[in-house]
Order: sequence, then C-alpha cells, then structure tokens
Amino acid sequence: MKAETNHRIKLPIDSIVDYYIFYKHLPISIGGIIFHGDLIEFDLSDFDNILRMSCLHTYGSKIDCKDFKVILND
Repeated sequence: MKAETNHRIKLPIDSIVDYYIFYKHLPISIGGIIFHGDLIEFDLSDFDNILRMSCLHTYGSKIDCKDFKVILND
C-alpha cells in the first residue's frame, strides 16, 4: 500500500532528508526470499535499501560485526 506523507529523517551524518512517499507491508526480495517491510522513499544515492531495526527484529536477524554481515531468517 502506497501512502503520501510529509516527514523528515535525520541521518547519522547529521543531514536531514525529507520524504513524501511511504509503502506499508511491501514485499522485499533478498537472496530470493521474500520479506515484508515498511519502506519510505527518499533520495539517498549511497544506499539501495536501509532496513529498520523493527524489520530486523521481526525476522530474528543477527548482526555479525566481525564479518560485516546481517543474517536474515525467513
């Protein structure tokens, strides 16, 4: 479901980004497995997708800092 909104996000690099489009419960394909998450659309050229902590928690994900990996469970 696509919805229009008007919000701002403060990024870790201290810049602020406006976003106007929000997608609720959108299917996301990662490694051929479908996950569902809420996405916001904004202009950030360095990243394709950013997963929120709530999405990582929902799927019981593990963050492996040593090997720079995020392990998602389907």
